[in-house]
Amino acid sequence: MNRITVETKLNSYSSVCQFLENSFEEYRLSKQIKNTYILVAEEMFAKIADFCNDNRKLDVIVSRDISRTCSVRFVFSGRPFDVFDGAASKDDYGLVMLENYRDKIKFKYSEGVNTVTILVGIEHSKATIYSAIAFILALVLTSIAQFVVPADMLASFDLKFIWPTVDIFIKSISLLAPPVLFFSIASSIATNLSTINRYPKSKRLIALYGFTSAIAVLLSILIYCIYRPFYSFGIFEEYYIGTVTYNYSKILNDFLNFIPDNLFSPFVDFNTTQIVFMSVIMGIAIESLGRYSDSLKNIVNEISSLFSKMLSIVYTVAPVAVFFCAVDIFIDSGSLETLVMLAVMWLLVAVVLCAMVGIYALMLKVNKIDVKDFTKKAMPIFKETYRIGSTSDAVPFTIKSCEKTFGISRKFLDVSIPLGCVTNLDGSCICITMLTLLIATLCGIDLGAVELVTIGITALVFSLGTPTETGCLLVSMCAIFDSLGISSEMMISVIFFEVFSINFMAVFNLVGDLVITKIIANKGTDSII
Repeated sequence: MNRITVETKLNSYSSVCQFLENSFEEYRLSKQIKNTYILVAEEMFAKIADFCNDNRKLDVIVSRDISRTCSVRFVFSGRPFDVFDGAASKDDYGLVMLENYRDKIKFKYSEGVNTVTILVGIEHSKATIYSAIAFILALVLTSIAQFVVPADMLASFDLKFIWPTVDIFIKSISLLAPPVLFFSIASSIATNLSTINRYPKSKRLIALYGFTSAIAVLLSILIYCIYRPFYSFGIFEEYYIGTVTYNYSKILNDFLNFIPDNLFSPFVDFNTTQIVFMSVIMGIAIESLGRYSDSLKNIVNEISSLFSKMLSIVYTVAPVAVFFCAVDIFIDSGSLETLVMLAVMWLLVAVVLCAMVGIYALMLKVNKIDVKDFTKKAMPIFKETYRIGSTSDAVPFTIKSCEKTFGISRKFLDVSIPLGCVTNLDGSCICITMLTLLIATLCGIDLGAVELVTIGITALVFSLGTPTETGCLLVSMCAIFDSLGISSEMMISVIFFEVFSINFMAVFNLVGDLVITKIIANKGTDSII
């Protein structure tokens, strides 16, 4: 544990910044994580200095717990302090950035002493590397076993030992999916409405973010329809457990019956549409409660953070889950067939992503922005986001880099970038839509126009509301699979996709944010803020 004592005045921050850099270096945090959380600490220090309005003593403590999670604590005396408590000024742009880190900032007041704790995020790259090693190891061991061990013995071993382990992981995700979706979407709706109320002209920004996400969904459906005649239909038909014929599918039935019989049935039955309906109503209600709104938002955000943390704990065993999932599917379907299936999925998703990049380039061209110059300036930001593996954790770094690289005003970036992180997840839209369509086809589900529309709307809503942390794709797909009547065993393919593409998805989610931000900034930020 490292500690420094300074006065609560702005010119003391240089000492705090140097202290944080040295402490993070001691704990061997990456450059990207250091840069991100030093910016968060800087904004929080400014809030504390403004709140105290005098030169009282402030202790800054950096420590690491047994789970190797780092934290930065600001300890000072005085009246209770909570930067999120109470109405914020319309000129308080830094607060918008801090709100993106609500789940990582904790406030405590005891016996006249305030303690503000910032939990420092971690990179996801190591989990991806370990998962890749687990996948390759499973491929090698299974390939050898298929030549040495009789097929019936191998199948029996899979049924008794491998699949039960996989089932534990999948059931854990399925258990957490309903509350994660409900509280995350409700929190997102309330946050967006709060931003609109604070900055009424930001409706245009949100509309543009929603527009690009809708285009991402439409592109996914279009490319699926083009490739559909050539795709393997029904090779995993045994994994379809639905009982409703597809001239009036279960997902459409759920979509039309969106009002639940009671408050608990959507969670018990895992009715996706009813969960979304209740979360939207709750988000709107929270923002409309006036002086109680901020307190309720804090409660919902804390509960959402709780379930997201539970999801991240489950996801820490992702490399183990990848190993057992790979062994299971290699034994059941064969190594070559599985690799081809996964390769085709990744290829088609990549095709949609490339098409979406073309849309972004066209948008820049129409607004007379040089595409090559934009790409050259944005590339360092994309690289850092890839290393961090989360658009949310990269927000402070993105804001600082955009201000320096593109010359965009800080007050506009403090609104547009955090808002884009929760409302403009084009990469998530594409992944959710394409994986749903492709896996449904593999399971022998003949999707018509109505099913395509309902899946597209569901993917759009999920991408706008689900958390941006690791595991969000699994949660979304778990809900959609339940609506389609697809066995949870097909979650295996989604596990592979998420662990190997999460960093790249974070980058692509950011691309749309920067494109929209640059376009609007060129037209004049006063039109929004």
